[in-house]
Amino acid sequence: KTAGKLLAIVFSFQGVGGLLSCSVFALCMAFGASPAFTWRFALAFGAVPTLVAVAMRSRMEENDEFTDAHKQEEALSVGHWKATRAMLSTYRNVLIGTAG
Repeated sequence: KTAGKLLAIVFSFQGVGGLLSCSVFALCMAFGASPAFTWRFALAFGAVPTLVAVAMRSRMEENDEFTDAHKQEEALSVGHWKATRAMLSTYRNVLIGTAG
């Protein structure tokens, strides 16, 4: 429940960052700042919501379904790598022969 709300807030910061960047650009130009300063300042100011979103996302806890699915995926990937290593050792000479 809380994770969904926080995720929606994180994604909404994309739009907030775009609006802030454009607003800062317009204000800087209106006050006579140089173009070199204006684009750098607008870019930096537009990154502020992204930094806030990263901070919020790092505090979110994963839900139980995701954690369980992640554990299952890790268990399957171990078996996948064993099968891949076995296949590579079986066809090692053929693969080396085609490499050159």
